[in-house]
Amino acid sequence: MTRLRSAIALSFIGLLLPAGVLASPAPAKMQHAALRVPAALMHNMHYAHAMGSAALTPKGMDWTISVTTENLPAATTLKAKYYDVWVMNGNSRAQLGTLKVHGTMGALKATTMMHKVQDVIVTAEKAMTVGKPAGQVVLSGMVS
Repeated sequence: MTRLRSAIALSFIGLLLPAGVLASPAPAKMQHAALRVPAALMHNMHYAHAMGSAALTPKGMDWTISVTTENLPAATTLKAKYYDVWVMNGNSRAQLGTLKVHGTMGALKATTMMHKVQDVIVTAEKAMTVGKPAGQVVLSGMVS
């Protein structure tokens, strides 16, 4: 009897609420970013053909991000040791990690707790972990 009353009450509440209030939110969709060399670095023949891509997959409230790059020269060409990957949303930023580079190709898969990502950038850094991007931006792209 209690279950019947609960079912009737919930049905009645559902009729009074506007459409869609009880519906679950639409799932977020996979997003992409094409990573390109910034104009300031295009004159450097080592980076002229560098490119990359980022695929952002929603995972609950977080994002799993897969970054791949190609035609990246050794970071030492910019007096650095590592290529770090960052995600940004306005003034908020988070370091995803360091690209694993093999020859001229690089890759990284990481998860960020940022709820929204607008930009993905790759910087050449002297240290593996830094608090903010300090080195030269070698690839960047807006998430669409």
